[in-house]
Amino acid sequence: MRLTVSALVLLFAVTTQASVEMTVQKEAFVIHSTSISCMSYQDGSNRRDIASPYIDIPQIRIANRSGEFFAPAMIQVTFKSSVRSYTCTYSDYQLDAIGIPVRMTNNEILDLTCPIKCGGLPIGSPEKVTATVELIGHTESGNGHLTPIKIQKKMDIIN
Repeated sequence: MRLTVSALVLLFAVTTQASVEMTVQKEAFVIHSTSISCMSYQDGSNRRDIASPYIDIPQIRIANRSGEFFAPAMIQVTFKSSVRSYTCTYSDYQLDAIGIPVRMTNNEILDLTCPIKCGGLPIGSPEKVTATVELIGHTESGNGHLTPIKIQKKMDIIN
């Protein structure tokens, strides 16, 4: 009996793996106006550098439960509308501007401090498309071993 319980505990420990998690809002509505990006806002600029129409994505949460450091490298929003395919990419300084650090410690949870804004959307009116929000990065163990991480979530874009 003890051997069976020990085997089950060991099997559970081996198959249960901590991970990096991302949650994303379920939908975003198209805004028919221009806007100011987080980078421009932080630089004190009032230049409206987000083209019309755009979407605003304020609700993204990243939780590092990997047991290691996590280094986010990029967030990408992609979709295909009746007009054409579209990709919006945030990396490097753009990630920093929305509150995503270069490195997250284990058990760190963060919410965006400024929303992702994707402008110049090629979308018909009315139209609803399903977008993929993708987080790409890697975990880093204490001995320097890197493991690539790619998380995809779905979100509706409604015009």
